[in-house]
Amino acid sequence: MNRFFQVGVVWVGCAVAWMILGGTLEVRSDGAWSSARDSVAHLWGPAAVHGPPLLSVPPPPAVHEWESTEVQQPNPQPMQPSPIRAEDVRLVGSDVAVHLDHEQRQRGLNWFPTYEASFDGTFTHRYVGETPGNVRFSIDLTRAGKGFDGFSVTRDGRPIDFTTTNGLAVYEIAFEPGEEITHHIEFATRGVESWSYDLTQGTGSVEDFRLTLTTDFADIDFPEGALSPTEHAETGEGWRGEWRFTHLLSADDIAVELPRRLNPGPLAAKITFFGPVGLLFFFFVVAMVARVRQVSLHPMHYFFLGTGFFAFHLLFAYLVDLLPLFASFGIAAAVSVFLVVSYVRLVAGARFAFRVVGSAQLLYLVLFSASFFLDGMTGLAITLGAIGTLYVMMQMSARTQWGEPKEEDAPEPRAVPRGGEPEGPPAVF
Repeated sequence: MNRFFQVGVVWVGCAVAWMILGGTLEVRSDGAWSSARDSVAHLWGPAAVHGPPLLSVPPPPAVHEWESTEVQQPNPQPMQPSPIRAEDVRLVGSDVAVHLDHEQRQRGLNWFPTYEASFDGTFTHRYVGETPGNVRFSIDLTRAGKGFDGFSVTRDGRPIDFTTTNGLAVYEIAFEPGEEITHHIEFATRGVESWSYDLTQGTGSVEDFRLTLTTDFADIDFPEGALSPTEHAETGEGWRGEWRFTHLLSADDIAVELPRRLNPGPLAAKITFFGPVGLLFFFFVVAMVARVRQVSLHPMHYFFLGTGFFAFHLLFAYLVDLLPLFASFGIAAAVSVFLVVSYVRLVAGARFAFRVVGSAQLLYLVLFSASFFLDGMTGLAITLGAIGTLYVMMQMSARTQWGEPKEEDAPEPRAVPRGGEPEGPPAVF
């Protein structure tokens, strides 16, 4: 029992070392992520948010009072603004097409999904007021992306003049009572990480809506709360989704997240924090097989096994600064396995080193760590590994005598008379 306690102390010491290394990696990766993300956002802008043009009534023109002169003249009537209200202009049709071309860009140790978005939207507004007037439309460029190439607003093929002020593209359209006007907005911009379309401000209704989104990638993910497409399918070049609504009342929006590549910093931290779990399995298997095969291992042997195990995470954590992710993983795994197997070969022989220790290290260090490359598979890998380990150990140790029988529990031998067999059944020792 004292031997198991000493091995437990070795495991706890190794676990503390892993926690320190994992915390260091988290601090490094968080700082690198923030700095790199600011750099990418400066070049590629925010996550683009598109939507229909917002509308408002232009402010009334200033009214100037005529001052009296020596020659008295009647005061001319000042121009009165048209009594048009913004709520009398309703969006009754939207036909939008968006295409996303994405590219993964690296800054330091981190990868960011950037994209170019082509926006092509046709919007129909109906005026239900009783007097003619102008309505001002605006598009929030601060949320729509970074840089706008080919920005244009047209009506019936004729361009509409617009101005930019305070991050808004502003233009006006004159309406007659009961008139429906269709205008077209087109531009290309850039963004990063995700794209979304705001149907309404807050909870509102959407009439006769259609949006078609095409991408050059098929790995589509929808954030929580986003509206699902009416139809979607993979295409030869990527993915195509379509949202169609006749009359929708909702506060949710349309949004997609771009595929992300594994970032070395956070991945190395996760694998490091998982290290004590793999080492616990490893110690258990080595101790069980050593007991069954009568191989004597001292707690100092387990100490060196733990440090050889730890060498993988330490080397991997700093190799990813210089080498590609998979190359760093492969080199760190090879070095760790070599350290452990070459040491055990001198302690217990080549057969035990390669067949037992080497196999266990490949399973509980290399394969368990590799499961982090597949998002969501780590838990399943641990479960299958635990069940498989339990089965093998149970079968291997089923006939093992774990302790000697107590002296008082041993059967007493019967006296054997001279020249004859003992009376009764033979004693069992």
